[in-house]
Amino acid sequence: MTHGKFLGRIVDAAILGLVGGVFATIYLIVIEGGIHRLWGERVGSAEWFSAPLSVLVIPVVAGLLVGLIYKYLHLPPRFKGFIDELEEGEVEPKTAPGAVLVAVVSLIGGASLGPEAPLGT
Repeated sequence: MTHGKFLGRIVDAAILGLVGGVFATIYLIVIEGGIHRLWGERVGSAEWFSAPLSVLVIPVVAGLLVGLIYKYLHLPPRFKGFIDELEEGEVEPKTAPGAVLVAVVSLIGGASLGPEAPLGT
């Protein structure tokens, strides 16, 4: 590999890292803002049978939204896992936006999955 090609790859990697970092920051801000706006002070503070009805309604609505996203974006029933994507070295470009959208709605709606898989995708 020539010096010019190597330098070009370094520049490409820096641009990819910058774009990925900006996307990750926006993604986390959206999730944290959505959780705070939707759940407010209820996060982690509810006691058994004393929580407001919204604690049941929010996850149900989020689940319905996830189902509609799957249906209308024609997403596969299962996404490849983050580790599989790393091992293969590629992400399916057609399903990546849908996977991220499903993750955002799920996380804000109360799912216990972590934000790292959609960030990797």
